[in-house]
Amino acid sequence: MKVSYFPGCSLETSATDYNMSAKKACQELDIEMHELEDWSCCGALCARNINYNFSLALPSRNLCIAEDMGYKELIAPCAACYSNLQRINDIYNRDTRRKMTIEHILGHVGLKYKGDVKINSLLQFMCRPEIMELIKKKVTKKLTGLKVATYYGCLLTRPKNDFDDAQDPRSFEKLMKVLGAVPIYFSMKTKCCGGVYSTIKTEIAYELGYQIMMSAREADLITVACPLCQMSLDAFQTGLNKFYKTDFEMPIIFFTHLIGIAFGVDEMKYGLNNQFISPVKTLERWLS
Repeated sequence: MKVSYFPGCSLETSATDYNMSAKKACQELDIEMHELEDWSCCGALCARNINYNFSLALPSRNLCIAEDMGYKELIAPCAACYSNLQRINDIYNRDTRRKMTIEHILGHVGLKYKGDVKINSLLQFMCRPEIMELIKKKVTKKLTGLKVATYYGCLLTRPKNDFDDAQDPRSFEKLMKVLGAVPIYFSMKTKCCGGVYSTIKTEIAYELGYQIMMSAREADLITVACPLCQMSLDAFQTGLNKFYKTDFEMPIIFFTHLIGIAFGVDEMKYGLNNQFISPVKTLERWLS
């Protein structure tokens, strides 16, 4: 199986372990990930604050590249990238005025987007029934007894799409069960982590992070599908503890690591050194 792949800026910088584990997990499943040629930042976090038309141009250009390469589907591991790329398709389907704006912008650089590329988050792709069947067949080290909090974050199911229920999604939990893990009840699984506030209104990020940690306190770790969520909940956990006088030491790990570990892939253990709260001790039973 061949799929087009948009890594985005985070997977090339702060979340290289997500990039590595995603590619390795797909390789084990005989899924060829073809990275978009000459892709550029989609502007997910900052472009809209600078210039709205610029925020439309950046993701549209990447979709043009995918379309020109002949791809009907595009996988974006980063939740923010996924949401930003999907926003262009939503505009093409629902907003004629903004669609004309995008077409005008693209026309200045000789590009045209037809709106035919389906956007998938990597989690959405991995949760497809046929992919979960492939995963099930590759599991050699079941994560039996590992209690996980499956954190979707605020972007993967919003706006409403064909992935899962926006308020109470269940796909992530089903994927973890295929790996042998035990998903806990986690009421904050679709709430915002406050990542966008982490450097401008830190107390808001702490408050949201605290609520998530409290909801996940019965888990051994929180598994995520977004680089910003991972960084916010992992890197700011120490500050959160000082702010609330708590002692959380909750590993925050990308779900692709858990897939690779369940597959018995030795390389997965190396990416685990990138976290502020190391998950190695929690996972040592399956890493040996």
